[in-house]
Amino acid sequence: MKTSFGIVRRLPAIATAAAVGWVGYSAFKKRGYPPLPAPFPSDVEFVSDLEAGRIAVHRSKLAPDESKTPVLLVHSVNAAASSYEMGPLFQRLEHDRQVAAMDLPGFGHSDRPDVAYTPELLAGAIASVLGEFDRPVHVVALSLGSELAARAALIRPDRVRSLTFISPTGMGRKSRVDDPEASVFDSFLKAPVLGQAIFDLLVTEPSIRYFLDKSFAGEVDPGLAVYSGLTSRLPGARHAPLAFIRGRLFTADAVSRVYEPLLVPSLVIYDEDPYTDFADLPGFTAGGDGIRQAERIPGTCGLPHFDRPDQTLDALTRFWKDVESR
Repeated sequence: MKTSFGIVRRLPAIATAAAVGWVGYSAFKKRGYPPLPAPFPSDVEFVSDLEAGRIAVHRSKLAPDESKTPVLLVHSVNAAASSYEMGPLFQRLEHDRQVAAMDLPGFGHSDRPDVAYTPELLAGAIASVLGEFDRPVHVVALSLGSELAARAALIRPDRVRSLTFISPTGMGRKSRVDDPEASVFDSFLKAPVLGQAIFDLLVTEPSIRYFLDKSFAGEVDPGLAVYSGLTSRLPGARHAPLAFIRGRLFTADAVSRVYEPLLVPSLVIYDEDPYTDFADLPGFTAGGDGIRQAERIPGTCGLPHFDRPDQTLDALTRFWKDVESR
């Protein structure tokens, strides 16, 4: 009993020593930068953005019916995000129509400059990619990418035929944003050495698996887990994710500020989600003058296009048919 009590009393000191050890390890570790493979078979092009640098856009190698509306896929934002997250949709859609998937600034094959990452910066990058299309496109965005795609649609409504939000943030009580400046943790993340150490901890294999497991109803896609580890080890990988962790990439009152003002047809695909409850979804779909739909895909936890790819594709196809018939 005395031995156990002694160990308990020493836990704070042990935890402190472990934390200091991890920071030291992170600061002095040798970092290798293996080349990042393509997220799926595709041709990569780069769009230049004044603030964000080069933005990678992965386009299908196939030549489908060019009379159909093209599709732009936008991934989510997290510690190890990339366009690989949109792979199941890319690989199904490319047989039917032109499809492109972009890497947001700070992620994937896009540049990762040490700049202030903000919703405006990322939305502006999406708007820049939209400007490369010769006609309006269907945009499909995942999680926090939904808020950013909505912002981009407000910037370039002339280039958006429709918006689909998969498990969008900003539509529920869980995802409402507090002031990041009020967080003591925020000051730690600002410090380069501590920020790098925290980022390194978040992108360890067990951590990546832990967070992915929360968003999969079934088994975690092994390719996504591996690719997440690879993309998080490139130079500058921490900059955009730390802005996300600090809460700087969310929009306060997202429904009223970025979703409600939308004038293009919109679809929300959702089910259970560990990060939001979609409490504001009924109000969003009931408002507006145009098409606003929601489709629940049961048995999913935030990544329905992985867990239920056929049902997700069916929902998209029906929505686009409705939009294109008007």
